[in-house]
Amino acid sequence: MILIFALTAAIAVAYMPSSQQSVMAGKCVSADAAAVQQVIIRQTDALSMGEFTRAHSYASQSFRSGVSDSQFERVITNGYAFLTENPQITFNSCEQIDQQKVQTFASFEVEDVVASLQFVIVFEFGEWFIDSATTAQDVTISV
Repeated sequence: MILIFALTAAIAVAYMPSSQQSVMAGKCVSADAAAVQQVIIRQTDALSMGEFTRAHSYASQSFRSGVSDSQFERVITNGYAFLTENPQITFNSCEQIDQQKVQTFASFEVEDVVASLQFVIVFEFGEWFIDSATTAQDVTISV
């Protein structure tokens, strides 16, 4: 019975269009992981250049509808200022939650401080957007 289920699942994935194969729950496939990383990198690059409106455009529709550009800028400058300092980014994991949602963790290093963020990224309008970013942990490293 288990073998039949496993074969059925394997056949279903094999005949699924490649753009749909990555939506199964579990670890992100490399194409999704790369796309998710790129949206985080682009938003961080915009923040590092002080382009808050452009950085806000990488947020999900639901986030943008509830948070104005000026509110977004205040949130970043008051709680996530390290994102404006051109941090070195290390991506730690990526997990597909469902067909439209991914969770990923990234570390941001500026000088001797490393901050880890947990992101929820959603697939909307054919692209990935940041729905939320919360502090996972802050660690100070002596160099």
